[in-house]
Amino acid sequence: MSKPGRNDPCSCGSGKKYKQCCLGKAEAMPGLATQTMKSAGHGSGANDVRLLFRDACLMQQQGRLDEALAVYKKVVALKPDYAEAYNNMGLALQQQGKLDESAACYGNSIMHKPEVASTHYNLGNLLQDQGRPDEAIASYRKALALKPDYVEAFSNLLLAMQYSNHYSPAETFAEHLRFAERFEAPLKPYRMAHANMRNPEKRLKVGYVSSDFRNHAVAHFMEPILTSHDKAKIEVYCYYNNLIHDRVTERIRVASDHWVPCVELSDEQLAARIRNDGIDILVDLSGHTGGNRLLVFARKPAPLQITWIGYPGTTGLEAMDYRLTDEALNPTGETERFYTETLLRLPNSCVFQPAAESPPANALPALAAGQITFACLNNPVKISQQAIRLWSRILLALPRSRLMLGNATDALLQQKLKDMFNQCGIGEARLVLHPRMSMADYLALHQQIDLALDSFPYNGGTTTSHSLWMGVPVISLTGDKAASRIGSTLLTRVGLGEFVARSEEEYFECALKVVGDLPGLAQIRQTLRNRIAENLNADPAQLTRSLEQLYRTIWREWCDT
Repeated sequence: MSKPGRNDPCSCGSGKKYKQCCLGKAEAMPGLATQTMKSAGHGSGANDVRLLFRDACLMQQQGRLDEALAVYKKVVALKPDYAEAYNNMGLALQQQGKLDESAACYGNSIMHKPEVASTHYNLGNLLQDQGRPDEAIASYRKALALKPDYVEAFSNLLLAMQYSNHYSPAETFAEHLRFAERFEAPLKPYRMAHANMRNPEKRLKVGYVSSDFRNHAVAHFMEPILTSHDKAKIEVYCYYNNLIHDRVTERIRVASDHWVPCVELSDEQLAARIRNDGIDILVDLSGHTGGNRLLVFARKPAPLQITWIGYPGTTGLEAMDYRLTDEALNPTGETERFYTETLLRLPNSCVFQPAAESPPANALPALAAGQITFACLNNPVKISQQAIRLWSRILLALPRSRLMLGNATDALLQQKLKDMFNQCGIGEARLVLHPRMSMADYLALHQQIDLALDSFPYNGGTTTSHSLWMGVPVISLTGDKAASRIGSTLLTRVGLGEFVARSEEEYFECALKVVGDLPGLAQIRQTLRNRIAENLNADPAQLTRSLEQLYRTIWREWCDT
């Protein structure tokens, strides 16, 4: 499925993604709708349709999407009101990036069976793919109204709120508390006392829980930490909640003392495993993103529980004791009230690991091309209407400029982007649209870019780091929540505070000022790789030592309780 934060290099962003669930449960493919057709009629015709549907489900499970779609079309031709078939068609089309066609299928499914929560949920995921978070939120709310215990829908709703311009930090926080009230509160009576030895100087058992120990944005930041731990003081457990196993997975597996695949374990089983492992500090790396195991944390299997990196807001859980952050993301005294967790501030909240296949940073393209190439290579889910209007203003003010966008997965999405810019006075000739591509090609694309424009209100993270590594500065708009301070944090750390805007007007003026001094921009381009090496990638062991000191401090405090 095409999700923000999957292992496509061009979809890095800050690695955010949401969990997608298909309708129902298939025998071989979890989530596929495969219920029998009791209402299909009698005789061989009904049986034929049922068998065709089951065949299509198996094809979809095997990744044979074109074949599956062809059979689903036969099914709905024989039974036009077969909602489950429309749902599965929608999922297959969404997996192919054909979002408009997928939306039509979900619409047909809802028309015939509006009471099925999972189809509203799937539609919400698709709307997220299209960069329409407010409409996605409405779909998730419909799913929750039909199925109040739909935990994936609630987590996805919370993630969508991070992308929206229409919710204040207080409103977003209140919704996270409602999540905890609905899903954590019923689990509290089942928590057990922890039998961990209260030795303040013991070798700590630290468990990291993630679905992103793979070629994924989170791994770019976590791998340097995991490989730098002092194994004399920290015993590392990695609980991996994914079936994907690639070369990054293998490196992280080797770096850990204990590797625990857990995707097949229920929340209760995983909590029991963590408790039996004697974990002292359990670290969540997902928050409310896809593959999270927050209901494991809600069971409080470890004495101390921390959330970090994977999600830019609170989990809402009382059982989550701490959140790791830094002063730039969460200024002291300004944001504590929006977290159930106590904020622990590191000198820097992460270390970036550049891709090994990075090509060299080249000379500024505009010097030879005679035009300015702006770019935003973030996933389209982060591109808001507000950002498009502002970027269009910049393009209109600079007739000899163009804008490059990444992750334009298919013709329909490309046309949608063109239409959105056209409404703001920018013709398609001013746009350069690229699909997802390999990491090497994605990085090489930066050799055509003069200046990057960050998305807002949800900034880029890994995408911004890659851009800076390739010599391309980024203009970023800072805001009132952590998701809108990621860009300013990264830029400030590499000495580019002048590229941080505090209003849309500042953003506009900054873009014009920067490209008005091409020699200055060319000079910055040649210094950025060193700045990254000295700041964002500076001695991962140093940050890891600071992290381990925090672990030790909170462990000693627990031992004294």
